[in-house]
This record gives sequence, structure tokens and C-alpha cells, in this order.
Amino acid sequence: VMMAGGNHDSSHERSIDIYDPLNDSWKARIDMGGRRHHPSTVLLPDGRVLVVAGHDASGGEENGGIIKTGYALYLNVKRGEITLTQGTARMPEIRGYHSVTLLLPDGRVLVGGGSDDGRPGSEKPNFRYYYPDYMGKNRPRLAYAPSTLKLGTTFDLLWTGGSGGPAEVVLVGLGSMTHSFDFNQRHVQLPVTSAPDLEFCGEGQTCIPWAKVKISSKAEWNPPGHYLLFVLDKNRVPSVGKIVKIIR
Repeated sequence: VMMAGGNHDSSHERSIDIYDPLNDSWKARIDMGGRRHHPSTVLLPDGRVLVVAGHDASGGEENGGIIKTGYALYLNVKRGEITLTQGTARMPEIRGYHSVTLLLPDGRVLVGGGSDDGRPGSEKPNFRYYYPDYMGKNRPRLAYAPSTLKLGTTFDLLWTGGSGGPAEVVLVGLGSMTHSFDFNQRHVQLPVTSAPDLEFCGEGQTCIPWAKVKISSKAEWNPPGHYLLFVLDKNRVPSVGKIVKIIR
């Protein structure tokens, strides 16, 4: 469980805290390098968490407010190792309270609205797109996946490009956000159950790789509903996603 930012002038405003429910313990506090009240968090297809926007008490340049909150942060938690890195592009305006951030099917992040310092009436009437660092990399392409996935079944998947075939397939819940909190963030890892070197050859067409992917029968792991399905290559670079529906 991740908590980012906090109340103005509190010890939480510039930090990220992570709680591990399996061990019933908190990890060491992570310094964001600047104060962020009401930041937004977005689960990316590769499992990282993007921390975007927010504001400090000044609502401007004071104490690096617009400088720090204009940059996105990438939080990576993998096998107990936690890293936090800063993006290179700076958003020139403050987007604090009432901001919206949503992962789009192509991997971009929509950042919209947001006020200067929480005051009603200062919300932005526009939006921007943020391009995560994987957007400029050699990305795999999802050539085929079914539009409906039934719990407890195996489905076929076709892909091209990328590096080394599908190392993993993930489902990411469609965003449903208000007041800097997404109520539907969910990242489900699906195992590839067959060798990734199988190929499907249509008549008169170039052969493309084919694999089988298993989805759990447990509805509490992947509740029925709509998701974005992504393929990740061996470098954890995601494909463009496809909206699919999980049914019982």
C-alpha cells in the first residue's frame, strides 16, 4: 500500500510511505525531493507507479513548488528494492486539488484540471498528455487478443516486435478518478503458459509469435469488468493496450 504526499507543513508532505501487509510493517520513508499536497498516482503497465502533479502551500515558485511538482516521479518496487527517479519533462503549471490523471490505452497518461492551491475557482480548464519513458522505446505490438476473457480459462495471444517476446501479460483496471484518488487501480499479472517461440502463420502471411496465457479462476484476484491488456517484453517495455472484458 502506497501513500504519497500529505497535509501542508506536515512531515508527510514531501514523502512516500509504503506499507507491506504480508509482514505488517512500514518501509523506510522515501523523500520526494519537494513538497506535494494532493499528488496523483497512476499504475503503469510495467508495474511502476507514476506520481504526478500536486502543489505546496505557496501555490507557486516558493520553495520550488512549481519546479518540483512539475516533474513526474517513477516509483519502482521490485523484489524488496525500492527506487524513485524523476522524469525529464516539466509541466509549466501547477495542477493540485481536483486534478485527474488516467492511463490511456496507448500508454500515455492524461493529466487534467487541478487548482493552484486548493482554492475553488482556480481549477485549470485544460489538460496535457504525459509520455512515460517507455513511449520512445522499441515496443512490442499486440497483434491479437480476444475481447472477452473468462475466469479460469486460457486464451491465445499474438504479438510482434519488442525484445525477446512476451515476458509477461498484465491487466490494468480502467481508471475511475476523483479528488486525487483512483478507485479502480488494479494491476494483475498473468503467466504465459506456453513457450514464446511458437508461431502462427496465416495463409500468404508472415509468421508471427503465438503464446497461451492463463487467467485465474479467482474473482477476487481479477474482478469481472473492463481492463486494459498489455504485453511486456523481456525489458519490461509495454505494448499498446487493448480494452478487454473479464466475465465469470
